[in-house]
Amino acid sequence: MVWLLNGFVLTVDGNRELVKYERLGGLIAALHACLLLKPALLSAPEITYLRRALDMSQADMAQVLGTTDQTLSLWERGSHPMARASDTLLRKLCVESKAFAAKMPALQTRVQPLSRLAQGVGQFMYEGRLVADQWSFEARPLHQATHSAKTSLALPTASARGARSA
Repeated sequence: MVWLLNGFVLTVDGNRELVKYERLGGLIAALHACLLLKPALLSAPEITYLRRALDMSQADMAQVLGTTDQTLSLWERGSHPMARASDTLLRKLCVESKAFAAKMPALQTRVQPLSRLAQGVGQFMYEGRLVADQWSFEARPLHQATHSAKTSLALPTASARGARSA
């Protein structure tokens, strides 16, 4: 779950609540960097989100990760945890993708640091804020999150645009 602390405007159009994001490209780039630098194994919705952000089918992603599409489906449903080596490879694949590379610190794009990130476990949420036209995100263990945000983004969307108000 992603909580935005600012950088958005809520409006009402009839019976619908609409959310307009400031600097949407920067928001997505900052979210990608935070997600890839999360100090724990990727969760099921995060795996699905990253696969869709890479615009890959389950079969294509499974082939790249050296597994079957059935195993990838189990990971994406949360029925089976992703192996650490596969988690690291998925992060590396994302880092090498132009869509993700913009906000990644150079040191974190190497396999060894990415592998260390995949050692942790736990549920995280991502708090984002817009300061001086720059988006930043922080991965927080679920129990440490502030929950003071007014809007959230659901991770398993194809483009991180599926917002809902909290």
